[in-house]
Amino acid sequence: MLVRLVVGEDVISIISAYEPQVGLDKEIKRELWDNLGDLDTIPSDKKFFVGGDFNGHIDKEAVNYNSVYSEFGYGVRNESGEILLEFALAKKDEHLISYKKDDPN
Repeated sequence: MLVRLVVGEDVISIISAYEPQVGLDKEIKRELWDNLGDLDTIPSDKKFFVGGDFNGHIDKEAVNYNSVYSEFGYGVRNESGEILLEFALAKKDEHLISYKKDDPN
């Protein structure tokens, strides 16, 4: 679900997602993550928030995820938690560029 709010001059997009239950076909789950991957098309000057139920446990330890993790995890990390952390870490080279000259060719 997508909700857009106009706050003054800003448009804020709020995305609510729900990962299918544990035990369902992995292709169905992959579809959610593929769709969330499309968030890369949102311009970097736009504000958006993603929330929902990802059926993921991210564990108490921040091993390998210090930049996207806080101390509020619990339990033992499961596959959905691993995917969620990888999604949070994902950075494409395009996002690391502050200026890019278009090639006329």
